[in-house]
Amino acid sequence: MELGLFPLGVVLLPTERLPLHIFEERYKELIDECLETDGEFGLVYADDDGLRDLGTRARVVEVLTRFEDGRLNILVEGGDRFRLTELTDGRSFNTGLVAPIDDGDDPAEEPAVDEALQRSVEGRRPHPYQPAGRRLDVLHDRVPVSLARGERHEHVKLGLRQR
Repeated sequence: MELGLFPLGVVLLPTERLPLHIFEERYKELIDECLETDGEFGLVYADDDGLRDLGTRARVVEVLTRFEDGRLNILVEGGDRFRLTELTDGRSFNTGLVAPIDDGDDPAEEPAVDEALQRSVEGRRPHPYQPAGRRLDVLHDRVPVSLARGERHEHVKLGLRQR
């Protein structure tokens, strides 16, 4: 499947929301097309080394501001991840052939998850804005193991503990 691509120096994760300021004509065309068709585009990490071959489908969930000169402030949400198999041309914006990635085929093994969580708890560092004479630690031990294993949670509340 061919998908319009938006190369950017950030990674968009599935279900994550990201505000974008659209100002280049080619990306205004891409976003306008997505808005008209309720379609998706692919957000792909890019830097001086070029485009990466993994990306995330993105859908515009809200137009925050529409400026008189055509610029847009939008909010996008990450969807499914994809592998970029071939760059295509013929449009003013980047396009490519993409294939879906099924993350369910490669789940983390439970011992590896447990080890990562243990290292995270052991590696706690003092909070950088601790008051003089007091120590604040992020309560890593209150993050449920199920979160690290990729199970969905609507909200995770992290607290601070004063020592």
